[in-house]
Amino acid sequence: MSPGNSTGPSRQRKIGSRSCDACKIRKLKCTETAPCQRCVAAGLDCTFNKTQSTRGPRTLRTRTLQQIQNATQFQQPASPPLHQPPSINVTVNTVTPPAISVESLVVRLCIYRLRLFPVWPIVAVEQVIAALHRDPHDVETYTLAVAIGAATMAQLKLSRFKDPNITDSLPAAALQDECQRTRRSLNSGGANLSRLQTSFFLHIYHENQIPGGAESLMYLREAITVAQIMGLHRASAYLGLPPAEDRLRRRILWLLFVTERGVAMLHRLPVALTSAEKFPPLDTISGSDDGPYVLPAFKKLVNLFWIFDRSRAFDVLQDAADDMDASVSSPNHEALRNLQKRLQEAHLETENEANDIQKADISITRQWMQILIWRATQGKAYWTANDSSTGPIQIAQELLNDISKLPNTALEAHGPGIEFKVYEIASAVADSLNFTNSRPDDILLRLQKFLATCRGGNINLLALLAARIAQRQSLYSLSLPRQFDLSLPQLQVTEEVITDADGNEQPLSSPWLSLVAAAELKQQSLFSYAQHISLLSDGSALAEMLDHQDWLLVPKSPNM
Repeated sequence: MSPGNSTGPSRQRKIGSRSCDACKIRKLKCTETAPCQRCVAAGLDCTFNKTQSTRGPRTLRTRTLQQIQNATQFQQPASPPLHQPPSINVTVNTVTPPAISVESLVVRLCIYRLRLFPVWPIVAVEQVIAALHRDPHDVETYTLAVAIGAATMAQLKLSRFKDPNITDSLPAAALQDECQRTRRSLNSGGANLSRLQTSFFLHIYHENQIPGGAESLMYLREAITVAQIMGLHRASAYLGLPPAEDRLRRRILWLLFVTERGVAMLHRLPVALTSAEKFPPLDTISGSDDGPYVLPAFKKLVNLFWIFDRSRAFDVLQDAADDMDASVSSPNHEALRNLQKRLQEAHLETENEANDIQKADISITRQWMQILIWRATQGKAYWTANDSSTGPIQIAQELLNDISKLPNTALEAHGPGIEFKVYEIASAVADSLNFTNSRPDDILLRLQKFLATCRGGNINLLALLAARIAQRQSLYSLSLPRQFDLSLPQLQVTEEVITDADGNEQPLSSPWLSLVAAAELKQQSLFSYAQHISLLSDGSALAEMLDHQDWLLVPKSPNM
Protein backbone atom coordinates (compact mmCIF):
# COMPACT_ATOMS: atom_id res chain seq x y z
CA MET A 1 0.00 0.00 0.00
CA SER A 2 1.43 3.37 -0.97
CA PRO A 3 1.71 6.17 1.57
CA GLY A 4 -1.03 8.09 -0.16
CA ASN A 5 -3.57 5.26 -0.19
CA SER A 6 -6.38 5.99 2.28
CA THR A 7 -8.53 2.97 1.66
CA GLY A 8 -6.80 0.67 4.20
CA PRO A 9 -7.56 0.41 7.92
CA SER A 10 -6.49 3.32 10.14
CA ARG A 11 -3.40 2.84 12.40
CA GLN A 12 -2.77 4.42 15.80
CA ARG A 13 0.15 6.79 15.93
CA LYS A 14 2.83 6.36 18.62
CA ILE A 15 3.29 9.36 20.88
CA GLY A 16 6.94 8.52 21.46
CA SER A 17 9.30 5.83 22.58
CA ARG A 18 8.16 5.91 26.20
CA SER A 19 5.43 4.53 28.46
CA CYS A 20 2.27 6.39 29.36
CA ASP A 21 1.88 7.75 32.90
CA ALA A 22 -0.36 4.89 34.14
CA CYS A 23 1.87 2.12 32.76
CA LYS A 24 4.97 3.78 34.22
CA ILE A 25 3.44 3.91 37.69
CA ARG A 26 2.19 0.32 37.46
CA LYS A 27 5.52 -0.76 35.86
CA LEU A 28 3.81 -2.44 32.91
CA LYS A 29 4.95 -2.66 29.31
CA CYS A 30 3.13 0.04 27.36
CA THR A 31 2.12 -0.08 23.68
CA GLU A 32 3.12 3.61 23.55
CA THR A 33 -0.07 4.67 21.78
CA ALA A 34 -2.84 7.05 22.82
CA PRO A 35 -4.81 5.41 24.34
CA CYS A 36 -2.63 2.35 25.01
CA GLN A 37 -4.12 -1.12 25.17
CA ARG A 38 -3.56 -1.55 28.93
CA CYS A 39 -5.32 1.73 29.79
CA VAL A 40 -8.26 0.81 27.54
CA ALA A 41 -8.54 -2.61 29.20
CA ALA A 42 -8.38 -1.09 32.69
CA GLY A 43 -10.67 1.82 31.91
CA LEU A 44 -8.00 4.42 32.77
CA ASP A 45 -7.23 7.78 31.24
CA CYS A 46 -4.12 7.36 29.08
CA THR A 47 -1.88 10.40 29.37
CA PHE A 48 1.69 11.27 28.50
CA ASN A 49 2.00 14.30 30.77
CA LYS A 50 5.00 13.19 32.88
CA THR A 51 8.21 14.77 31.65
CA GLN A 52 11.07 12.37 30.97
CA SER A 53 13.76 12.72 33.66
CA THR A 54 17.23 13.84 32.74
CA ARG A 55 19.55 10.89 32.61
CA GLY A 56 22.76 12.57 33.64
CA PRO A 57 26.31 11.35 32.95
CA ARG A 58 27.18 7.68 33.20
CA THR A 59 30.16 8.39 35.42
CA LEU A 60 31.04 11.17 37.83
CA ARG A 61 33.65 13.55 36.50
CA THR A 62 36.71 14.24 38.64
CA ARG A 63 35.71 17.89 39.01
CA THR A 64 32.20 16.89 40.10
CA LEU A 65 33.56 14.48 42.70
CA GLN A 66 35.80 17.21 44.11
CA GLN A 67 32.91 19.69 44.27
CA ILE A 68 30.72 17.18 46.07
CA GLN A 69 33.52 16.38 48.51
CA ASN A 70 33.98 20.07 49.31
CA ALA A 71 30.26 20.73 49.64
CA THR A 72 29.28 17.71 51.69
CA GLN A 73 31.49 18.07 54.73
CA PHE A 74 29.57 17.06 57.81
CA GLN A 75 29.92 17.86 61.48
CA GLN A 76 29.77 15.17 64.12
CA PRO A 77 27.24 15.68 66.90
CA ALA A 78 28.68 16.98 70.17
CA SER A 79 27.02 14.11 72.00
CA PRO A 80 24.93 11.14 70.91
CA PRO A 81 21.15 11.76 70.94
CA LEU A 82 19.19 10.20 73.77
CA HIS A 83 16.33 9.29 71.48
CA GLN A 84 16.19 8.40 67.83
CA PRO A 85 14.95 11.18 65.52
CA PRO A 86 11.31 10.88 64.46
CA SER A 87 10.68 8.80 61.39
CA ILE A 88 9.31 10.24 58.16
CA ASN A 89 5.53 10.38 58.29
CA VAL A 90 4.50 8.83 54.98
CA THR A 91 1.73 6.52 53.88
CA VAL A 92 2.72 2.98 52.94
CA ASN A 93 1.85 2.91 49.27
CA THR A 94 3.94 1.55 46.44
CA VAL A 95 2.74 4.21 44.01
CA THR A 96 3.13 7.31 46.21
CA PRO A 97 5.97 9.69 45.29
CA PRO A 98 9.28 8.90 47.03
CA ALA A 99 9.56 10.61 50.41
CA ILE A 100 13.23 11.48 49.81
CA SER A 101 14.31 13.43 46.75
CA VAL A 102 16.74 12.07 44.20
CA GLU A 103 19.04 15.02 44.89
CA SER A 104 19.21 14.14 48.60
CA LEU A 105 20.02 10.52 47.82
CA VAL A 106 22.67 11.48 45.27
CA VAL A 107 24.52 13.51 47.91
CA ARG A 108 24.70 10.48 50.21
CA LEU A 109 25.59 8.11 47.39
CA CYS A 110 28.50 10.37 46.48
CA ILE A 111 29.70 10.44 50.08
CA TYR A 112 29.61 6.63 50.09
CA ARG A 113 31.52 6.60 46.81
CA LEU A 114 34.19 8.98 48.10
CA ARG A 115 34.67 7.69 51.64
CA LEU A 116 33.26 4.18 52.01
CA PHE A 117 33.53 2.48 48.64
CA PRO A 118 37.00 1.12 49.53
CA VAL A 119 35.42 -0.52 52.60
CA TRP A 120 32.41 -2.00 50.77
CA PRO A 121 33.24 -2.02 47.02
CA ILE A 122 29.95 -3.64 46.04
CA VAL A 123 27.83 -0.88 44.51
CA ALA A 124 28.16 0.70 41.07
CA VAL A 125 27.21 4.15 42.32
CA GLU A 126 27.09 5.79 38.90
CA GLN A 127 24.60 3.19 37.69
CA VAL A 128 22.40 3.67 40.76
CA ILE A 129 22.39 7.45 40.27
CA ALA A 130 21.57 7.07 36.58
CA ALA A 131 18.71 4.68 37.42
CA LEU A 132 17.29 7.13 39.97
CA HIS A 133 17.33 9.95 37.43
CA ARG A 134 15.84 7.72 34.76
CA ASP A 135 12.95 6.59 36.95
CA PRO A 136 12.57 7.99 40.49
CA HIS A 137 9.65 5.58 41.00
CA ASP A 138 11.86 2.50 40.60
CA VAL A 139 11.14 1.16 44.09
CA GLU A 140 13.95 -1.40 44.13
CA THR A 141 16.69 1.07 43.19
CA TYR A 142 15.21 3.73 45.47
CA THR A 143 15.17 1.32 48.43
CA LEU A 144 18.80 0.37 47.85
CA ALA A 145 19.84 4.03 47.61
CA VAL A 146 18.06 4.86 50.87
CA ALA A 147 19.74 1.89 52.62
CA ILE A 148 23.16 3.04 51.42
CA GLY A 149 22.40 6.54 52.68
CA ALA A 150 21.36 5.26 56.12
CA ALA A 151 24.47 3.10 56.44
CA THR A 152 26.75 5.92 55.29
CA MET A 153 25.30 8.44 57.74
CA ALA A 154 25.50 5.96 60.62
CA GLN A 155 28.99 4.66 59.84
CA LEU A 156 30.49 8.13 59.61
CA LYS A 157 28.31 9.57 62.41
CA LEU A 158 27.14 12.34 60.11
CA SER A 159 24.49 14.72 61.38
CA ARG A 160 24.44 17.94 59.38
CA PHE A 161 26.25 19.84 56.66
CA LYS A 162 28.79 22.51 57.44
CA ASP A 163 27.68 24.47 54.38
CA PRO A 164 24.83 26.76 55.62
CA ASN A 165 23.38 26.90 52.10
CA ILE A 166 22.53 23.19 52.23
CA THR A 167 19.36 22.59 54.23
CA ASP A 168 19.25 18.80 53.82
CA SER A 169 19.20 17.46 57.39
CA LEU A 170 17.71 13.96 57.09
CA PRO A 171 19.32 11.79 59.81
CA ALA A 172 20.27 8.16 59.39
CA ALA A 173 17.27 6.95 61.41
CA ALA A 174 14.84 8.68 59.04
CA LEU A 175 16.52 7.08 56.05
CA GLN A 176 16.30 3.68 57.70
CA ASP A 177 12.60 4.17 58.41
CA GLU A 178 11.96 5.09 54.79
CA CYS A 179 13.92 2.04 53.66
CA GLN A 180 11.73 -0.20 55.80
CA ARG A 181 8.60 1.42 54.35
CA THR A 182 9.59 0.71 50.77
CA ARG A 183 10.98 -2.75 51.55
CA ARG A 184 7.51 -3.86 52.57
CA SER A 185 6.33 -3.37 49.01
CA LEU A 186 9.16 -5.60 47.76
CA ASN A 187 8.71 -8.53 50.12
CA SER A 188 7.02 -10.57 47.41
CA GLY A 189 10.01 -10.18 45.11
CA GLY A 190 12.61 -12.86 44.60
CA ALA A 191 16.29 -12.99 45.50
CA ASN A 192 18.38 -10.50 43.54
CA LEU A 193 21.44 -8.31 43.97
CA SER A 194 19.50 -5.20 44.99
CA ARG A 195 17.73 -7.04 47.77
CA LEU A 196 21.01 -8.57 48.94
CA GLN A 197 22.81 -5.22 48.95
CA THR A 198 19.91 -3.56 50.78
CA SER A 199 20.02 -6.20 53.53
CA PHE A 200 23.79 -5.76 53.87
CA PHE A 201 23.57 -1.98 54.29
CA LEU A 202 20.75 -2.35 56.81
CA HIS A 203 23.11 -4.63 58.75
CA ILE A 204 25.70 -1.85 58.70
CA TYR A 205 23.17 0.69 59.95
CA HIS A 206 21.99 -1.49 62.84
CA GLU A 207 25.54 -2.59 63.73
CA ASN A 208 26.25 1.09 64.34
CA GLN A 209 23.24 1.35 66.65
CA ILE A 210 23.77 -1.82 68.72
CA PRO A 211 26.93 -3.75 67.81
CA GLY A 212 26.14 -7.44 67.75
CA GLY A 213 22.44 -6.70 68.26
CA ALA A 214 19.66 -8.94 66.99
CA GLU A 215 18.61 -6.69 64.11
CA SER A 216 22.17 -6.25 62.90
CA LEU A 217 22.84 -9.98 62.91
CA MET A 218 19.51 -10.86 61.29
CA TYR A 219 20.09 -8.50 58.39
CA LEU A 220 23.57 -9.95 57.87
CA ARG A 221 22.16 -13.47 57.88
CA GLU A 222 19.42 -12.32 55.51
CA ALA A 223 22.03 -11.02 53.07
CA ILE A 224 23.93 -14.31 53.31
CA THR A 225 20.75 -16.31 52.74
CA VAL A 226 19.87 -14.28 49.64
CA ALA A 227 23.42 -14.82 48.35
CA GLN A 228 23.11 -18.56 48.87
CA ILE A 229 19.70 -18.67 47.17
CA MET A 230 21.26 -16.88 44.20
CA GLY A 231 24.09 -19.42 44.20
CA LEU A 232 26.87 -16.89 44.65
CA HIS A 233 28.92 -19.58 46.41
CA ARG A 234 28.80 -21.86 43.33
CA ALA A 235 31.07 -21.31 40.34
CA SER A 236 28.38 -22.59 37.99
CA ALA A 237 26.18 -19.59 38.83
CA TYR A 238 28.64 -17.25 37.09
CA LEU A 239 28.58 -18.87 33.67
CA GLY A 240 27.51 -16.47 30.94
CA LEU A 241 27.27 -13.39 33.16
CA PRO A 242 28.41 -10.00 31.82
CA PRO A 243 31.90 -9.16 33.16
CA ALA A 244 30.69 -6.28 35.34
CA GLU A 245 27.98 -8.34 37.05
CA ASP A 246 30.33 -11.32 37.42
CA ARG A 247 32.85 -9.06 39.16
CA LEU A 248 30.21 -7.51 41.42
CA ARG A 249 28.81 -10.87 42.54
CA ARG A 250 32.24 -12.19 43.47
CA ARG A 251 32.99 -9.12 45.55
CA ILE A 252 29.67 -9.35 47.35
CA LEU A 253 30.32 -13.00 48.22
CA TRP A 254 33.79 -12.33 49.62
CA LEU A 255 32.67 -9.19 51.46
CA LEU A 256 30.00 -11.30 53.16
CA PHE A 257 32.72 -13.83 54.04
CA VAL A 258 34.92 -11.14 55.62
CA THR A 259 32.02 -9.42 57.38
CA GLU A 260 30.55 -12.59 58.84
CA ARG A 261 33.94 -13.84 60.06
CA GLY A 262 34.65 -10.50 61.71
CA VAL A 263 31.23 -10.30 63.37
CA ALA A 264 31.45 -13.92 64.51
CA MET A 265 34.88 -13.34 66.05
CA LEU A 266 33.74 -10.17 67.81
CA HIS A 267 30.44 -11.49 69.09
CA ARG A 268 31.15 -15.22 69.47
CA LEU A 269 28.79 -16.61 66.86
CA PRO A 270 28.91 -19.57 64.48
CA VAL A 271 29.20 -18.87 60.77
CA ALA A 272 26.79 -19.73 57.97
CA LEU A 273 29.14 -19.25 55.02
CA THR A 274 31.28 -22.38 55.05
CA SER A 275 33.42 -24.28 52.52
CA ALA A 276 35.09 -21.05 51.44
CA GLU A 277 37.72 -23.05 49.58
CA LYS A 278 35.02 -23.79 46.97
CA PHE A 279 34.06 -20.14 46.46
CA PRO A 280 34.68 -18.58 43.04
CA PRO A 281 37.91 -16.54 43.30
CA LEU A 282 37.88 -12.77 43.42
CA ASP A 283 38.10 -10.93 40.12
CA THR A 284 41.58 -10.17 38.88
CA ILE A 285 40.70 -7.09 36.81
CA SER A 286 39.68 -3.85 38.50
CA GLY A 287 36.50 -2.13 37.43
CA SER A 288 36.54 1.29 35.79
CA ASP A 289 35.27 2.89 39.01
CA ASP A 290 37.72 1.24 41.39
CA GLY A 291 40.75 3.46 41.35
CA PRO A 292 44.25 1.97 41.35
CA TYR A 293 44.26 0.40 44.82
CA VAL A 294 40.73 -0.69 45.74
CA LEU A 295 40.82 -4.23 44.37
CA PRO A 296 44.41 -5.16 45.39
CA ALA A 297 43.85 -3.92 48.95
CA PHE A 298 40.45 -5.59 49.18
CA LYS A 299 42.09 -8.86 48.18
CA LYS A 300 44.70 -8.35 50.92
CA LEU A 301 41.95 -7.97 53.51
CA VAL A 302 40.16 -11.05 52.21
CA ASN A 303 43.46 -12.93 52.38
CA LEU A 304 43.86 -12.07 56.08
CA PHE A 305 40.55 -13.70 56.90
CA TRP A 306 41.24 -16.53 54.46
CA ILE A 307 44.51 -17.59 56.11
CA PHE A 308 42.92 -17.15 59.54
CA ASP A 309 40.02 -19.38 58.50
CA ARG A 310 42.12 -22.01 56.71
CA SER A 311 44.50 -22.36 59.68
CA ARG A 312 41.50 -23.41 61.82
CA ALA A 313 42.28 -20.55 64.20
CA PHE A 314 38.60 -19.67 64.30
CA ASP A 315 37.76 -23.19 65.55
CA VAL A 316 40.58 -23.07 68.09
CA LEU A 317 39.31 -19.76 69.45
CA GLN A 318 35.77 -21.11 69.65
CA ASP A 319 37.02 -24.16 71.58
CA ALA A 320 39.05 -21.94 73.92
CA ALA A 321 35.98 -19.81 74.59
CA ASP A 322 33.72 -22.81 75.18
CA ASP A 323 36.11 -24.69 77.47
CA MET A 324 38.16 -22.46 79.75
CA ASP A 325 39.99 -25.39 81.31
CA ALA A 326 41.09 -26.97 78.04
CA SER A 327 44.72 -26.43 77.10
CA VAL A 328 45.85 -25.66 73.59
CA SER A 329 47.16 -28.87 72.06
CA SER A 330 50.59 -29.00 70.46
CA PRO A 331 49.24 -29.29 66.89
CA ASN A 332 46.97 -26.31 67.47
CA HIS A 333 49.81 -24.40 69.06
CA GLU A 334 52.00 -24.97 66.03
CA ALA A 335 49.17 -23.88 63.75
CA LEU A 336 48.77 -20.68 65.76
CA ARG A 337 52.50 -20.01 65.63
CA ASN A 338 52.50 -20.44 61.86
CA LEU A 339 49.51 -18.13 61.61
CA GLN A 340 51.27 -15.48 63.70
CA LYS A 341 54.21 -15.63 61.32
CA ARG A 342 51.97 -15.25 58.28
CA LEU A 343 50.17 -12.31 59.86
CA GLN A 344 53.48 -10.58 60.55
CA GLU A 345 54.57 -11.13 56.95
CA ALA A 346 51.28 -9.73 55.68
CA HIS A 347 52.28 -6.31 57.03
CA LEU A 348 55.14 -6.06 54.56
CA GLU A 349 52.85 -6.85 51.64
CA THR A 350 50.39 -3.97 52.12
CA GLU A 351 52.65 -0.94 52.30
CA ASN A 352 52.20 0.22 48.70
CA GLU A 353 49.00 -1.52 47.63
CA ALA A 354 46.24 0.30 49.49
CA ASN A 355 44.74 3.71 50.05
CA ASP A 356 44.59 5.16 53.57
CA ILE A 357 41.13 3.75 54.32
CA GLN A 358 42.16 0.23 53.39
CA LYS A 359 45.53 0.53 55.12
CA ALA A 360 43.70 1.30 58.36
CA ASP A 361 41.44 -1.71 57.95
CA ILE A 362 44.23 -4.14 57.10
CA SER A 363 46.59 -2.89 59.82
CA ILE A 364 44.09 -2.90 62.70
CA THR A 365 42.53 -6.20 61.64
CA ARG A 366 45.94 -7.85 61.42
CA GLN A 367 46.99 -6.65 64.89
CA TRP A 368 43.62 -7.63 66.35
CA MET A 369 43.95 -11.15 64.94
CA GLN A 370 47.36 -11.47 66.58
CA ILE A 371 45.83 -10.42 69.89
CA LEU A 372 43.16 -13.12 69.56
CA ILE A 373 45.89 -15.70 69.00
CA TRP A 374 47.79 -14.43 72.05
CA ARG A 375 44.64 -14.64 74.16
CA ALA A 376 43.99 -18.23 73.09
CA THR A 377 47.35 -19.24 74.55
CA GLN A 378 48.03 -16.66 77.26
CA GLY A 379 49.15 -18.10 80.55
CA LYS A 380 50.32 -21.29 78.88
CA ALA A 381 53.90 -22.50 78.88
CA TYR A 382 54.15 -21.86 75.16
CA TRP A 383 54.73 -18.15 75.64
CA THR A 384 58.23 -17.28 76.74
CA ALA A 385 60.50 -14.28 76.72
CA ASN A 386 61.27 -15.08 73.08
CA ASP A 387 57.66 -14.27 72.20
CA SER A 388 58.01 -10.55 72.91
CA SER A 389 57.65 -9.71 69.22
CA THR A 390 54.16 -11.24 69.20
CA GLY A 391 53.10 -10.03 72.66
CA PRO A 392 50.41 -7.38 73.23
CA ILE A 393 52.82 -4.54 74.02
CA GLN A 394 54.76 -4.98 70.80
CA ILE A 395 51.56 -5.50 68.80
CA ALA A 396 50.01 -2.36 70.28
CA GLN A 397 53.16 -0.34 69.59
CA GLU A 398 53.11 -1.43 65.96
CA LEU A 399 49.43 -0.55 65.73
CA LEU A 400 50.01 2.94 67.12
CA ASN A 401 52.87 3.48 64.68
CA ASP A 402 50.63 2.49 61.78
CA ILE A 403 47.61 4.61 62.70
CA SER A 404 49.75 7.65 63.50
CA LYS A 405 50.50 7.87 59.77
CA LEU A 406 46.82 7.82 58.78
CA PRO A 407 44.22 10.62 58.76
CA ASN A 408 41.27 10.44 61.13
CA THR A 409 38.83 10.10 58.25
CA ALA A 410 40.51 6.85 57.20
CA LEU A 411 40.12 5.41 60.70
CA GLU A 412 36.56 6.61 61.27
CA ALA A 413 35.39 5.05 57.99
CA HIS A 414 35.40 1.64 59.68
CA GLY A 415 32.71 2.41 62.22
CA PRO A 416 32.31 0.67 65.58
CA GLY A 417 34.32 -2.35 64.47
CA ILE A 418 37.56 -0.41 64.70
CA GLU A 419 36.71 0.68 68.24
CA PHE A 420 36.10 -2.88 69.40
CA LYS A 421 39.35 -4.08 67.85
CA VAL A 422 41.41 -1.29 69.42
CA TYR A 423 39.73 -1.96 72.75
CA GLU A 424 40.65 -5.66 72.53
CA ILE A 425 44.27 -4.71 71.88
CA ALA A 426 44.31 -2.23 74.77
CA SER A 427 42.75 -4.69 77.20
CA ALA A 428 45.30 -7.32 76.17
CA VAL A 429 48.09 -4.85 76.98
CA ALA A 430 46.59 -4.43 80.45
CA ASP A 431 46.23 -8.19 80.88
CA SER A 432 49.82 -8.83 79.80
CA LEU A 433 51.27 -6.92 82.74
CA ASN A 434 51.71 -10.13 84.71
CA PHE A 435 53.88 -11.57 81.92
CA THR A 436 56.40 -8.75 81.72
CA ASN A 437 58.14 -6.07 83.73
CA SER A 438 57.67 -3.52 80.94
CA ARG A 439 55.89 -0.24 81.67
CA PRO A 440 53.35 0.34 78.86
CA ASP A 441 51.98 3.57 80.33
CA ASP A 442 52.38 5.61 77.15
CA ILE A 443 50.86 2.84 75.03
CA LEU A 444 47.79 2.52 77.24
CA LEU A 445 47.25 6.27 77.34
CA ARG A 446 47.46 6.57 73.56
CA LEU A 447 45.00 3.71 73.11
CA GLN A 448 42.66 5.31 75.63
CA LYS A 449 42.91 8.63 73.81
CA PHE A 450 42.02 6.88 70.56
CA LEU A 451 38.87 5.42 72.11
CA ALA A 452 38.03 8.82 73.61
CA THR A 453 38.28 10.72 70.33
CA CYS A 454 37.56 8.34 67.44
CA ARG A 455 34.05 8.91 66.05
CA GLY A 456 33.20 11.16 69.00
CA GLY A 457 34.36 8.70 71.67
CA ASN A 458 32.99 5.38 72.92
CA ILE A 459 32.02 5.79 76.57
CA ASN A 460 31.18 2.10 77.04
CA LEU A 461 34.56 0.83 75.90
CA LEU A 462 36.41 3.60 77.73
CA ALA A 463 34.69 2.69 80.98
CA LEU A 464 35.41 -0.98 80.46
CA LEU A 465 39.08 -0.36 79.72
CA ALA A 466 39.41 1.90 82.75
CA ALA A 467 37.85 -0.79 84.92
CA ARG A 468 40.17 -3.38 83.46
CA ILE A 469 43.24 -1.28 84.22
CA ALA A 470 41.89 -0.65 87.71
CA GLN A 471 41.57 -4.39 88.23
CA ARG A 472 45.15 -4.90 87.07
CA GLN A 473 46.08 -2.17 89.56
CA SER A 474 44.44 -4.20 92.30
CA LEU A 475 45.94 -7.53 91.20
CA TYR A 476 49.46 -6.37 90.48
CA SER A 477 49.88 -3.34 92.76
CA LEU A 478 50.01 -0.75 90.00
CA SER A 479 50.41 2.88 91.01
CA LEU A 480 48.30 5.46 89.14
CA PRO A 481 48.43 9.26 89.38
CA ARG A 482 45.83 10.79 91.65
CA GLN A 483 44.24 12.98 88.98
CA PHE A 484 43.45 9.92 86.85
CA ASP A 485 41.16 7.91 89.09
CA LEU A 486 40.26 4.63 87.40
CA SER A 487 38.44 3.09 90.33
CA LEU A 488 34.98 4.05 88.96
CA PRO A 489 33.16 3.42 92.25
CA GLN A 490 29.69 3.64 90.67
CA LEU A 491 30.52 1.00 88.06
CA GLN A 492 30.17 -2.54 89.29
CA VAL A 493 32.45 -4.39 86.92
CA THR A 494 32.09 -8.13 86.67
CA GLU A 495 35.21 -9.94 85.50
CA GLU A 496 36.07 -13.43 86.59
CA VAL A 497 39.55 -14.58 87.52
CA ILE A 498 40.94 -18.04 88.01
CA THR A 499 43.60 -19.32 90.37
CA ASP A 500 46.54 -21.17 88.85
CA ALA A 501 48.50 -24.06 90.36
CA ASP A 502 50.70 -21.65 92.34
CA GLY A 503 47.71 -19.86 93.87
CA ASN A 504 48.10 -16.73 91.75
CA GLU A 505 44.99 -15.04 90.34
CA GLN A 506 44.85 -14.84 86.56
CA PRO A 507 42.21 -13.35 84.24
CA LEU A 508 40.33 -15.84 82.12
CA SER A 509 42.09 -16.45 78.83
CA SER A 510 38.97 -16.49 76.68
CA PRO A 511 39.33 -14.20 73.65
CA TRP A 512 35.68 -13.30 74.14
CA LEU A 513 35.84 -12.30 77.81
CA SER A 514 36.20 -8.59 77.28
CA LEU A 515 33.17 -8.29 75.02
CA VAL A 516 31.06 -10.37 77.38
CA ALA A 517 32.00 -7.96 80.14
CA ALA A 518 31.26 -5.05 77.82
CA ALA A 519 27.73 -6.32 77.34
CA GLU A 520 27.29 -6.42 81.11
CA LEU A 521 28.65 -2.92 81.51
CA LYS A 522 26.15 -1.58 78.99
CA GLN A 523 23.38 -2.32 81.43
CA GLN A 524 24.95 -0.14 84.12
CA SER A 525 25.08 3.61 84.61
CA LEU A 526 28.06 5.26 82.94
CA PHE A 527 27.29 8.83 83.92
CA SER A 528 30.13 9.01 86.42
CA TYR A 529 32.66 8.31 83.69
CA ALA A 530 31.98 11.53 81.74
CA GLN A 531 34.80 13.29 83.57
CA HIS A 532 37.28 10.70 82.29
CA ILE A 533 36.35 11.41 78.69
CA SER A 534 36.96 15.12 79.11
CA LEU A 535 40.28 14.33 80.78
CA LEU A 536 41.40 11.98 78.02
CA SER A 537 40.33 14.46 75.35
CA ASP A 538 42.43 17.20 76.94
CA GLY A 539 45.93 17.11 75.51
CA SER A 540 47.40 19.06 78.43
CA ALA A 541 45.95 16.62 80.93
CA LEU A 542 47.38 13.71 78.99
CA ALA A 543 50.78 15.36 78.86
CA GLU A 544 50.67 15.91 82.62
CA MET A 545 49.82 12.26 83.13
CA LEU A 546 52.72 11.17 80.96
CA ASP A 547 55.04 13.26 83.12
CA HIS A 548 54.28 10.96 86.06
CA GLN A 549 56.91 8.33 85.35
CA ASP A 550 55.72 6.13 88.21
CA TRP A 551 52.03 5.84 87.29
CA LEU A 552 52.46 2.23 86.21
CA LEU A 553 54.93 0.33 88.36
CA VAL A 554 54.98 -3.39 87.82
CA PRO A 555 57.00 -5.34 90.41
CA LYS A 556 59.38 -7.91 89.01
CA SER A 557 58.47 -11.52 89.37
CA PRO A 558 60.65 -13.48 91.81
CA ASN A 559 61.62 -15.71 88.90
CA MET A 560 62.93 -12.83 86.77
